[in-house]
Amino acid sequence: MADPYTPAGAVDTGAVGTGAGHPGTVRAAAVGAGAVPETTVDADAVRVGALRPGALRAAAVVLAGGSGTRVGARRDDVPINKVHLPFAGRSVLAWSFHRARQAPAYGTFVLVARAEDLESSRELLAREVPDLDVEVVAGGACRHDSEMAGLRLLAERIQDGALDVVAIHDGARPLAETALWQQVAEQAAARGSAIPVVEVPRVLPAALLELPSAVPLGRPSATMSARSEACDRAEEGSDPTTAHLLGPRLAGAQTPQAFRAMPLLTAFEAAAAAGFEGTDTASTVAWAGTTSIHAVQGSRRNIKITWPEDVPVAARLLDRD
Repeated sequence: MADPYTPAGAVDTGAVGTGAGHPGTVRAAAVGAGAVPETTVDADAVRVGALRPGALRAAAVVLAGGSGTRVGARRDDVPINKVHLPFAGRSVLAWSFHRARQAPAYGTFVLVARAEDLESSRELLAREVPDLDVEVVAGGACRHDSEMAGLRLLAERIQDGALDVVAIHDGARPLAETALWQQVAEQAAARGSAIPVVEVPRVLPAALLELPSAVPLGRPSATMSARSEACDRAEEGSDPTTAHLLGPRLAGAQTPQAFRAMPLLTAFEAAAAAGFEGTDTASTVAWAGTTSIHAVQGSRRNIKITWPEDVPVAARLLDRD
């Protein structure tokens, strides 16, 4: 399979394209010192009219299919999913929809939640974003399964040409700004994809550290118990601060990750047929080679709430907004 990544104005992603390296990290010679890669419009984007003002139709898919238990969130001494934690007047989950809805590109909103959280998530969204129509669907054991669930909900609309772009976002990232949501939609329409990245400083080769084996970029399907364990390891390894030294600069991938809708759906259908499971959306698209992967500048504020110490940090940042 040819390397789907393009070097000009994009992430230098040779290691990711070949399946090497660590999830959540990409070589990023073009993304450093706070630089944002230049936007270039390719011929395909112009032919399909993806950049006509006001014509962009994007869907925001927010993933909340994990258990979210590592944070240790509790209400009335009962464990709750971390995305239901309240921050600055809204739950973690509601913040993502609140930001995304303000970006003019988005008119379709999907939540992928655990089966046991479906009802509580619907009730939460009805309270906190009452005038927003959010479609809710059950996710799967792994992030990849939840991504697939969201895409299959949208598949008919994608195939009918009713959606130009789909952006997939971690529900545990409540600080992704509206401007970023809009930027990734526009860049994906223009170039095929848009992945927010931040440079990862002060990294060492994994060989010098006493660390567990790296989680692979993708993995073949396995038994449910083995898959659940692998999913937990992938989740823990997906934070951008965990990385291998792959090149002169290293970048950690964030979300929302946006793609032209049809190449994204095609990539996931191909992965399902082959039994491939990516550790994030971009890794599946890279594996399938249905479109090139391009970077936009992310933000260090756009943290993922994974561990208990992340909670007060996110709370302070949201209180400032």
